[in-house]
Amino acid sequence: MATKRRRARGAGNVRKLTSGKYQARIIGPDGKSHNAPHTFETKMDAVSWLNHQERNLRNGGIWEDPKTLKVGGILTLNGFFQEWIADQDHIRQTTRELYESQWRRLISTSVGALLITSITEGDVRVWRQNLDPSKPTQRKQLYALLRQVLKAAVDAKIIPLNPAPMHSFGAIIPRESVILTPAEVVALAENMPPRYRALVYVSAWCAVRFGEATGIERRDIDLDAQVIHVRRGMVRTKSGVKANPPKSRAGLRKVTIPSHIVQIISDHLDEFVAPESTAKVFGSAHNDSKALAPSTLTKVFYPARKKIGYPNMVWHDLRHTGGTMAAQVGATLRESMDRLGHSTVAAAMRYQHSTESRQAEIAEKLAALAQAY
Repeated sequence: MATKRRRARGAGNVRKLTSGKYQARIIGPDGKSHNAPHTFETKMDAVSWLNHQERNLRNGGIWEDPKTLKVGGILTLNGFFQEWIADQDHIRQTTRELYESQWRRLISTSVGALLITSITEGDVRVWRQNLDPSKPTQRKQLYALLRQVLKAAVDAKIIPLNPAPMHSFGAIIPRESVILTPAEVVALAENMPPRYRALVYVSAWCAVRFGEATGIERRDIDLDAQVIHVRRGMVRTKSGVKANPPKSRAGLRKVTIPSHIVQIISDHLDEFVAPESTAKVFGSAHNDSKALAPSTLTKVFYPARKKIGYPNMVWHDLRHTGGTMAAQVGATLRESMDRLGHSTVAAAMRYQHSTESRQAEIAEKLAALAQAY
């Protein structure tokens, strides 16, 4: 006797109802057919929901039986989140994956399971108090995500007020960036294997992001003009590594190379980079067409940072170092924004760090000013 062929999970279809609305149906991980928690006004909306569910099933994203996304005909917060994230076509894939991961791990099983119309400030407060207090940045990100989703529910007139008010963020003390001196930049580079030394100098003195640096190709560097053309950034998603345009239009820029590292870059190109114009300048040691992986860099960076006395330093601190040094030599805010690829003053201001040596210099100048009178 022939056996009935079981449809693969993630398979689905859309059909038009007699009411003129559309119904979407998907095969869940249990092999059973599940209808969407509501009907759709247009076929495009139904297909969008179906595609989102299929993508989640393929990539390990959030999956919940649609029947649980409504209770008594009312959406749970998880149900509304699924509708909301499916509509966020403007965000990058990496951001989408971050939101889905954060929601699945730290929101969906608690406040996410509540009816959206019943959530109170007290519910949000209890959820937030149960988050890991040793991760203030994560707590802030999670609260911002929850508040953003609830705001969308207010905008959609599903709830009258946002139960995650702005004032509940509380004070978040950011991690203090490590700002290296020029001598410490040299020390860090010298404690790295030769293949990675130029990356230290470019990251510090040209203040490029890690993803931008690993996206630089041989054709992007003009040593005669002393410029690096920042044209792309490497991003890692669940589907693999790909090159994206910079984070904003301001990120697409030319960065002038300080003369003292031109020869360092030239030597790096001669020794470690393939002759093809598209060869990655800071690529994999085993494949010049692939960008350097963060995990590979971490293995050599962590011992090097410890040797120079900064065991908690992160790679992005080199960009902060570059932004600070540019400000110290007199770069205006506009010039700093252009160099670092920032489109807003607020973003640029995060890189305007003070250093002890600079504060000492200012103090001495103030003393000299006082003595003049």
